[in-house]
Amino acid sequence: MSGTKTIKNNSNVTISVVLRGRKGSDPSGGSLPPVSASIAPEKSATLQYGNDQNPYLNELQVEENSNGSDIRQTYTTTSRGGPGTLDNLFNANSTLTITYNASNYSFALSGQN
Repeated sequence: MSGTKTIKNNSNVTISVVLRGRKGSDPSGGSLPPVSASIAPEKSATLQYGNDQNPYLNELQVEENSNGSDIRQTYTTTSRGGPGTLDNLFNANSTLTITYNASNYSFALSGQN
């Protein structure tokens, strides 16, 4: 099914994610309505953000809220691209893995099939 991603939380805290698909193939063509999930530590969720006509992921927001902090990161594609680009990471992989590092309040993002 097009327009779906599995998001894996490779952290020891719950994370919230929001995905926005893109209208058409051009990142500047606008975004589809957001879909979201709360993902427990070391768990995953599969989200449908688009369809066969709009299969591309345009934006991922991730948030961690614990111990008196609210840490958010947004990853947004601004142009189409090949290997080494965010567009390629988003759209050439069926699974995106997110890891939160509490020691420096940061997220790491990787992809795999």
